[in-house]
Amino acid sequence: MAIMPSTSQDRDNDYATANDLTARQRTFQRDPIVTVAASSSAAPVASGRQPTAGSAALRYGPASQASGLAILLAMSHSAESDKSSRQPDRQNLTCRTRAYPPAPARPHAGETALYPRHDTAAMLGVVSDRTAAQASSGLRATRLPGVSHRKPSGWPDIRHRTNVIMIMAASVAALYTVQTLAWPHSPLPSSTLMHAWSLASVLWLSAAVPAACELAGLLMHRYPRNLGRVRPIPQLVCWRIVSRGINTEALTATIRRCRAESRANPLFRYVIEVVTDTSHDGLPEPAPDLIYIRVPTSYRTPGATRNKARALQYALQQSRLPDDAWVVHLDEETRPTASGIRGIARMIDEEEKTGRLRIGQGTIVYHRDWKAHPFFTLSDCVRTGSDLGRLYLSMRIGVPLFGLHGSYIVVRNDVEKRVGFDVGPIGSITEDAFWGCQQMQAGHRCRWVDGYLEEQCTQSVPDFMKQRRRWFNGLVKVAVFAPVKLRWRLVIGISMAAWALAPLAWAYTLAHFALGGYIDPWVRAVANGSFAVYITTTIIGLKVNLAEHGVTSRFRRTGWCLGWLMLMPVFSLMESASVAYAMVRPTNSFHVVKK
Repeated sequence: MAIMPSTSQDRDNDYATANDLTARQRTFQRDPIVTVAASSSAAPVASGRQPTAGSAALRYGPASQASGLAILLAMSHSAESDKSSRQPDRQNLTCRTRAYPPAPARPHAGETALYPRHDTAAMLGVVSDRTAAQASSGLRATRLPGVSHRKPSGWPDIRHRTNVIMIMAASVAALYTVQTLAWPHSPLPSSTLMHAWSLASVLWLSAAVPAACELAGLLMHRYPRNLGRVRPIPQLVCWRIVSRGINTEALTATIRRCRAESRANPLFRYVIEVVTDTSHDGLPEPAPDLIYIRVPTSYRTPGATRNKARALQYALQQSRLPDDAWVVHLDEETRPTASGIRGIARMIDEEEKTGRLRIGQGTIVYHRDWKAHPFFTLSDCVRTGSDLGRLYLSMRIGVPLFGLHGSYIVVRNDVEKRVGFDVGPIGSITEDAFWGCQQMQAGHRCRWVDGYLEEQCTQSVPDFMKQRRRWFNGLVKVAVFAPVKLRWRLVIGISMAAWALAPLAWAYTLAHFALGGYIDPWVRAVANGSFAVYITTTIIGLKVNLAEHGVTSRFRRTGWCLGWLMLMPVFSLMESASVAYAMVRPTNSFHVVKK
């Protein structure tokens, strides 16, 4: 079955012949809410608990007597049992959602889905229709799990900042205690060699600037307020998923999740665009809300762009999205949540009212495969914490100081098209950061998006290292070669310099544990503070992932924190080894991790 029309005229004709589908969809949009039973084939329909990070404070319980690996195994089982005991069985769940028209049984060759037309009155009537239907049927109003519907208060932010300060203070105190016990006597250097050895401790200062930005973001961070009261918006939102089309199972799950969450939270009209290099065999059939865009093997951009950026550029040229539609970029394993949809709707509404049309980015969580891959889930919790830290700081400033994620980018279609993704071979490794710098050069700015999106952690050490290698090699090229002014790439360059010194700092740390030596007090203070920020960032990220995964037991949360603390040296070594791997064997390819 052909996926893309051969010519623009054919494509326009296909859109014209589907007007009856638009009428059907508008009719269903006006219908009141209905109750449907979710079958096992539609498991993603129910999003389950989606508590916000601010809904559960980090608590400390009695110290565990088990080892790190024993804690991981026990917590992996107990996290799932805790989650399942608090949530209904999704196989037999009766959920409240809106009815949408079924997809046509057999689209003719070349037919694609139709983007629904604007129907502001129908969309603004969603809430009142739903309320009236629930009142007449006796159903209780559905609420966003984990989001407060009360009058806004600053308590979640106060609790979060208190947690940050307490974890920082405890980490610094613990580091000084360990160092005092390990080296009770540190005499001043008495020879040139000892002076040189002491001077090498400045390697520990390499992370000071990124750590300062991380801490500032964590202390500035504010949790979302009133996400449960977000009103519907008239704008069209496109979930644009880029995939090679090989992992049909993961891609199908993402498509179903986009549909389920969009229908369960009908705050905007949506369409799903799937951009692949292959046919859509084994994937859901094209429908009014699902379009496949196949990138021809012969397609070339003027700048010889490769990899994911090439597919994104082709989608820009072929998509029939109107200029005032908004695009949410997803990888094939990135899935929306109720809080993410509400945060996106709020952002779009605010940007349309102000006319600033900024580019949005939010927090990504990695808890989905906790039971199957607890080790790697823990290793990626630092990424969630970093989103709440330096990414939040960047978005508040309005500039992607440290780059952008490739997924959870929310951008209006005309803003994206003004710059495009023809970033050339140099920008094709980390096209997100390269494109972000170009957008800044073009005069656009960024902002924060409330809510979370889910991604999948890596599943093996080779994938972990290759992923980090791609990031390092790509971001170095952004810092050096991006055709923008220095101010847009300076912080990325500083961050990459600090990352490049990580293997040397790790080697010096191991040698210092074995040999000891004098460290200047100010170097020691800055180094301890930087390391304490790393600990704090990861624990905050772990707390968010535990909350999103439905783990509410104080004992189990404490056990996971202890498990991460015991494995922290391993995770740090893996990160440093990945950077060394990137410098010894750099890559220009786009490695896709196993999912």
